[in-house]
Amino acid sequence: AGASAAGIYNAAFRIGDAVTMPIRALEASFSTRIFKHGHHGIERSFQFALKIMPLTLGYTLVAALALRFGADFLPWVLGDKFRAAVPVTATLAFLPIFSGLTSLGGDILTSAGRQRTRALIMVCMSLSPVLLSCLLVPRFEPGRKPNNEDA
Repeated sequence: AGASAAGIYNAAFRIGDAVTMPIRALEASFSTRIFKHGHHGIERSFQFALKIMPLTLGYTLVAALALRFGADFLPWVLGDKFRAAVPVTATLAFLPIFSGLTSLGGDILTSAGRQRTRALIMVCMSLSPVLLSCLLVPRFEPGRKPNNEDA
């Protein structure tokens, strides 16, 4: 996989990340309350998180559907240079859901004094896209013709 494929995946990840900004802002506004509940134990912060979870899931589900079904409009909105990012953006449309839930889960852990656990999870989550990219980008590079080895 070359620089072109890396650029396509980078664009798709950035678009997916951009649609999560509103939910990150909303979760940041709730973080003080999560931490107040966490002072009384992880169970209390988890119970509070369950109350705001429908809001998180609702927004991220709408964002994921918008990415999945709106990816075809990227060249029209952002320019023809983004045409190659359309299938990758549609494929990665689930990322806002994952991002919203991991952010909320991370706040629950931190509010209960479990920063090491959160840090370990964050390290693993940071390495997983690198490992997946090394495995999947060469095999499923946009514009690449499949061969018999891919079957």
